[in-house]
Amino acid sequence: MIQNFECDSKIKTMADNDARKRQWEARPDTEDVMYYARTIWRRDDPLKPMAASTEVRDFKEFFGCLPSIFLALWNLLYTMGYLPEGGTIEHLLWMLMFMKMYPIRKQMSVLCGGADKDTWAKWVFIFLDAVACLEPHVVSTLLTVCFVVCPFTHF
Repeated sequence: MIQNFECDSKIKTMADNDARKRQWEARPDTEDVMYYARTIWRRDDPLKPMAASTEVRDFKEFFGCLPSIFLALWNLLYTMGYLPEGGTIEHLLWMLMFMKMYPIRKQMSVLCGGADKDTWAKWVFIFLDAVACLEPHVVSTLLTVCFVVCPFTHF
């Protein structure tokens, strides 16, 4: 069953529950993110990086953004209080991969390292809801008004 929530009622952050298994600190770094990306890519040793340009390219191809953008999204979810309780870096990577590829359930399960299809679906849609709640904080209505009212005006 997929958990739905209202954006006004903030989700408990991971920092509120330190006892949960597989929980990360509030502010992961690039190495934490790349470790999970390498795990999804099924690298023999996820702690051993490849050439930086290769990893950044692979990250963007799989997840649709740069690792720095991923960290900015994670930090926004955390600071705004929308990081789902029990959510991990891996779960957010699954959501980005889902948005990039939009595969069917069985394909996504295989891409997520054989994770149960109900498990990944649960986390993908929980994180989709959480990211959607960031809209009022990251989308500028001023630019929307300017392009709708005066689309041919140059700034």
